[in-house]
Amino acid sequence: PASFAELEIDLDLLELSVHDVVATMGDDGLVPVSRSWEHPVAHNPVWAKTYLYPFRLDAGEHNFTIVEACGRVVAVRRPKASGELGDDVFIADVGALYGVVLESGEQQSPEIALQDTLF
Repeated sequence: PASFAELEIDLDLLELSVHDVVATMGDDGLVPVSRSWEHPVAHNPVWAKTYLYPFRLDAGEHNFTIVEACGRVVAVRRPKASGELGDDVFIADVGALYGVVLESGEQQSPEIALQDTLF
């Protein structure tokens, strides 16, 4: 993925292009505005290293805790055998749960085997 700095450069170049287009339109009512904005979770370390949650959310049992959310994408952690939250962070799209009746309580998820990239 592109670094934050690379994305900022690309965005600045696109902004200049938009300003140029607006300037050539000859409409004094159009005034381009430059505003800098960052998503509130952009630098949250929970998103730094994530794994895709490998199971369908609309079927089966799941045991995890949502630790962060960005729109309908959530970062979740699963409990260790000790009951404490694990260190691995998974991302899941909860949009699949729209219209699904959920049952809370003690649930068990299948085991997940993780292997980091070898290269």
